[in-house]
Amino acid sequence: MHKLLPALVLVAIHCVGRADVLPPQVVDVGLRMQRHPNLVDRIERHCSDRKSGDACVLPGTPFSGGGAGSCKRTLNTQALTIDLVCDVESSVIIDRQLPGDDVGWVHDASLCRHPEDMAPGFLNCKPLATPPVDVFCRDKAVGAACVAEMRITGRGGMHRFPGVCARVTERQGFYYQGRREMTRDVIRCEAPALPPPEFETVGWFKKLFQ
Repeated sequence: MHKLLPALVLVAIHCVGRADVLPPQVVDVGLRMQRHPNLVDRIERHCSDRKSGDACVLPGTPFSGGGAGSCKRTLNTQALTIDLVCDVESSVIIDRQLPGDDVGWVHDASLCRHPEDMAPGFLNCKPLATPPVDVFCRDKAVGAACVAEMRITGRGGMHRFPGVCARVTERQGFYYQGRREMTRDVIRCEAPALPPPEFETVGWFKKLFQ
């Protein structure tokens, strides 16, 4: 997600007149972020006493989102703040062998209330009776231990990390008369969750020097 936020800021700046694209509050924070290139409202603890561009490390395996990275300013669309966070440089590529994008996705409730308004075959309003299962959790129950295999950007070969089989709701955005979302439940091997980030709020006095 962190890697998408600079693009999100640009979208916010160029879509001020498009209320159906981004909430106006997010646009306002995006403009503030652009006008003040050193300003931050909150600092994540792994970037304490650091500035944007400094090296940092998040604990945990690459599977769980840990690793070496650098401190970067991001726009937090929930808190409506400019945060300085540790952005891990590597990412993982996992072939879960789940069904493709045409299997199991359910359209949002507002569209499904009036299926007669849509072209035949466009809508799917009924979830699958049995959720698809990824290759690492086949023949395993939810909660069972699993091992996921993946590639890590910048490293050669395949890497394996332990996880737990979990039921997860996948989400996919699309645009039809406004922003909408399709969902589907799957069972897949998930990494142990990292603890939630801890932030220090930057006081007004420190902001004077930003």
